[in-house]
Amino acid sequence: MIKYNKQIKIDRKRNGDIRIESDRGDLYETATYSNSKTLLSAWWKDQHQSELRDWQKELVVKYAGDSLGQLELYNIYKKGQGYSQPHDMCLCHSAIHNIWVFATETDYWIQMSDSGSIVFNKSESVGSVLDQDTRLLIGTIWDDLKKQYNPNNLCNWVKY
Repeated sequence: MIKYNKQIKIDRKRNGDIRIESDRGDLYETATYSNSKTLLSAWWKDQHQSELRDWQKELVVKYAGDSLGQLELYNIYKKGQGYSQPHDMCLCHSAIHNIWVFATETDYWIQMSDSGSIVFNKSESVGSVLDQDTRLLIGTIWDDLKKQYNPNNLCNWVKY
């Protein structure tokens, strides 16, 4: 689990890699999955399997893909500890719309940014994907985003 008090920062390195850093000094690296028909399956296979990850797959990756289309998915890891290590983060990005979706066990964010650094503040979080009321709110938010970015339902996420 990433340890943070109030914020998590994502920095894009010069080579395009993403580094995640918390205000408590936790550091994580990422690997990007290429967008293909097996993108979600490849991402899912590499994840630590848990109820949290199940909800993140649905509420972060699938909702974003259905609403925004092509996504960049990130495998998050601590250097030297392997890709399938247990952690609570899920990150995806729509380069076309400059929208980032990031979730931890306790927080969920959808944020627009085209800069190299993005700060996710706890005070701007929707809540936890493990909470039923939060899941309903997240669904409503994505329904509104889908009307804006995919009104004709052309961006259907590849089934997994």
